[in-house]
Formats: sequence, structure tokens, C-alpha cells
Amino acid sequence: IVTDNRSNYRKAKLILEERYSNIFTTSCAAHCVDLMFEDIDTLKNVASIMTKARQIAKFIYNKQQTLDIVRTYTKGTKLKRPGATRFASHFICLHSILKQEENLRFMVASNDWRLVEEVEKDRARDIIYLIQNEDFWNMSKEIIMFVEPLMKVLKMVDGEVANIGYLYEALDRAKEAIKTASKDNKEKYILYSKIFDRRWTRNLHNPVHVAAVFLNPHLF
Repeated sequence: IVTDNRSNYRKAKLILEERYSNIFTTSCAAHCVDLMFEDIDTLKNVASIMTKARQIAKFIYNKQQTLDIVRTYTKGTKLKRPGATRFASHFICLHSILKQEENLRFMVASNDWRLVEEVEKDRARDIIYLIQNEDFWNMSKEIIMFVEPLMKVLKMVDGEVANIGYLYEALDRAKEAIKTASKDNKEKYILYSKIFDRRWTRNLHNPVHVAAVFLNPHLF
């Protein structure tokens, strides 16, 4: 039985395991990885950038006129919107903004954006400030550098293919990639590593996962 990690589900799993020794329960790997993103979003420097990314996305999608202008400058590429229940979607939103940095900078300096300013005034100017702010882009790049390995793990476990036998290997690779990315900043690696290890130990250490790894012919 696979469930998410809410307290009521954890209690239900314990009751089932006590009553039925032949039933095994485990936490949803995708939900566990998503909770890692939630924890990362609570880090002070990260939270500030994520708030700004959500502000940009909300402003863009608030009016059709603004959305049309953005799509003109991004050549039809849609910026991802953060979801209400998936914490990773907020980082995916930031990543999509980061990919369009050059186009967004060009857009807010254009005459087209002046039309937005005429209507939205202070809010439009706030977006100009954010998009022209070097610290925002530098911090965004650093955050994505740290979380991109986790994005790859989430994509794997959220897919349709049976991959439970590769979960631990994928997590090991992600943690090693985070360590490599933070070679010049051990303090930040420690912060990310603690989040990683806490969720892994609390939610993903399970006999079902261990057995799946042991029985994976591609690993042994």
C-alpha cells in the first residue's frame, strides 16, 4: 500500500501493519521528494527569491494583455505557473523564468511594457525592478543549481514506469550532484544535506525500497 506522508495516513499504515503482517506499506516517493522542496522553500534566502518568482508569475498571468506580451518576447514559450499543492512546481516556475532571463529583460525595457505600466503603474514597475535586479538572477541560478538534481529524481518517480528499484541510486546521485554543485560553499551544502537526509530517513527508508534495490538485476 502506497500513501502520502500526512499524519493520518501514517497512523493508518501502522494500524494495517499491526493487524496484517502480510501487508507492506510505504510512502509515496514523489510526495517525499516534493516535501524536500517544501523544506528548501523555508530557507531564508530561498524563500525570498521564491516569493519574487511567484510575484512575477502571478503578475504575468493576471491579465491577458500582459500574458500576450510575455509570449511575444518568449517566442511562444509559456512560463510555468506554481501549483497550489505541489511545492516542486514553485521551483519549476523559477526555472522557467530563469530560462527566459534575456527575453524578460528585453521585454521590460520595451515600448510594449510601457503599455502595461500605463494600466498597472506601481505593480508593473515592481516587476521591472525584479527582472532588472542582478541579485535576483544570481540567487535564482544558485538555487536551481542546488535543486536541479532533485527535479530529475522527481521526474523519475513521478513517471509511469516502475522504478522503485532505482530510487536509492537516484537519490545517491542527486545528493552527490548537490555536493559537487556546492563545492565552494560548504555551509549551504550542509543546509541542503540536512533537509535531504531528514526526509530520506523519515519517509523513504523502508523494507519495500530496500528489497526493490536488492532484487534489481541491473544493480547486482
